[in-house]
Amino acid sequence: MDGHDSEYYPAQPNDVFEVRHVLVKFLPAELVNTILDDAQYWPRIRASRDILVTVNAARSTNNDAALCYLVTPQFPSRETLGGPGARLRVKCVKFRILSNDQGWSSAPQFHGTYNGSYTWFEAAILRPGPRPELQGWRRWALAMGSTRFLPSRPLIEVKNPHEEGGRWLIQRNRCASKEPLLHTVVWVPGRAEAKPEEEERGRGHGSGFTDLLDPEDRIGIVARAMYPGWINCIRSVEVVVYYAV
Repeated sequence: MDGHDSEYYPAQPNDVFEVRHVLVKFLPAELVNTILDDAQYWPRIRASRDILVTVNAARSTNNDAALCYLVTPQFPSRETLGGPGARLRVKCVKFRILSNDQGWSSAPQFHGTYNGSYTWFEAAILRPGPRPELQGWRRWALAMGSTRFLPSRPLIEVKNPHEEGGRWLIQRNRCASKEPLLHTVVWVPGRAEAKPEEEERGRGHGSGFTDLLDPEDRIGIVARAMYPGWINCIRSVEVVVYYAV
């Protein structure tokens, strides 16, 4: 898992600052920013994992299982982004999830659709917290099965104010499908509500997600399974966050 990859440019915010410094010698600053955005010359944070993990609802309390499968590296600090007042201006968050459920269900009318599907994936925003909250973060990490991602500084989960569970739905598995299916979900700023086709395909719309992301945050991917017999079979997950500076 790595936040940067050597084959992608700009590899870090300084690469953008250097290009902007050259361009403003010849062009107005507002035009330079437009050029950089049109070219999508944005740094990115990337994390991936491709290990088979199963989340079995029957093996959890109340048949409601949750496992943190992946946590991204920390986003850049305000200083790295340009100074104490700098914001994390997220342009796009892309999720790629390869997964399937247990391959059967007792409701054949839902087979092959995303209705009646009780295995899914959620996104959590994890933010650095004060030192006294360390034990609380350890309890969250243990509950999510994510101690392998335990950072040196404690993290606090930022709740989704519009959802009872506090996280954002990314994608449901197709109901009763034995074959893994690759889903790509893209979230951009300014989304207010789901489109009908997204709901039909089991996708979340991520309303408010990108706007809440701050410097030094992380994104956690939580795999879910609910009710006896339901199993979430995770094959791989990739998260890529593009941001402007």
